[in-house]
Parts: sequence; C-alpha cells; structure tokens
Amino acid sequence: MAALFPTCLGDLVAPDMVEHAQIALVRCGVDVQPVRGATCCGQAAFNAGFHAQARRVARVALRARP
Repeated sequence: MAALFPTCLGDLVAPDMVEHAQIALVRCGVDVQPVRGATCCGQAAFNAGFHAQARRVARVALRARP
C-alpha cells in the first residue's frame, strides 16, 4: 500500500500529475490510498522565510493519515 499525499502545490499547479501518478502506481500493482486531511505541508511558507507559520501548517499535515 502506498499513501498518496498530493500537497497543495500538486493540487494547484499540476493536478493532472497527481492523478497520473495514482494511475501509474495502480498500473504497477500498488494499492494507492489517498491521504485524508492532506493539506499544505508548509514548504512554500518556509522557503519564503515564514518559519513559524510553516511549522503550524506542517503540524496539521503530519497528522494526516491514509
């Protein structure tokens, strides 16, 4: 089983790529489970220097489960 965590960038910038990744994994025989509660991981905020805000967002993402 593989958990597919699309991230906000995947959803916003390349949503087709997330779907295609799932299709490719399934075709390779992988049982793909979407991650419930998947949200932004905070990377964009972290890269922009908003470290405290990124930590808060990352904590929510870390609680997401398939």
